[in-house]
Amino acid sequence: MAVTRPKLVEGHAWHLYSLRVQNRDRVLEHLNKNGVGAAIHYPLPVHLHGALSHLGYSRGRFPEAERTANESLSLPLYPEITAAQQEKVVEELRKCL
Repeated sequence: MAVTRPKLVEGHAWHLYSLRVQNRDRVLEHLNKNGVGAAIHYPLPVHLHGALSHLGYSRGRFPEAERTANESLSLPLYPEITAAQQEKVVEELRKCL
C-alpha cells in the first residue's frame, strides 16, 4: 500500500502532519485501536462544503480533490511528542500497511 507524505517546504509551520493512504478508514481504525491518535481533519474537499453550495459544484466535478479527501489522514503532531511516541506511530503505521 502506498503512502504519500507531505513535501518538506523550508519555513513551513507544521500544525498537521497529513498523509495520503489507500484504505484510509482501515488504517485510521488500526492506528486508533493501537494507541495512535490519528484523525481525519478535512473529510470533504472544499467544493463540497455547504458554505460553497451556491457555486453549484457536485460530487465528481473535481475527482482529484475528492480522492485526496478520501485518502487524507493526520498523524499526531505536537511540541511535546517524544521520540518513543514517534517510533510508536511509525511502528503501527508499518504494521497496518
